[in-house]
Amino acid sequence: MDKEYVTYRFDGWVFTPDEDKLNYQGETFTLDNRLSKLLHFFVRTLTLSSLVTS
Repeated sequence: MDKEYVTYRFDGWVFTPDEDKLNYQGETFTLDNRLSKLLHFFVRTLTLSSLVTS
């Protein structure tokens, strides 16, 4: 069974935290795991705060 990956989309960027990848306009950037975890924390925090304030 294939694993479902969570992705976050903002403007032209697509972030896949489980793969430590950031895509922009068809170009893929592999992030250091620590940087990926930090970006994931920021994205989750911003997503949750926007849900609370809506």
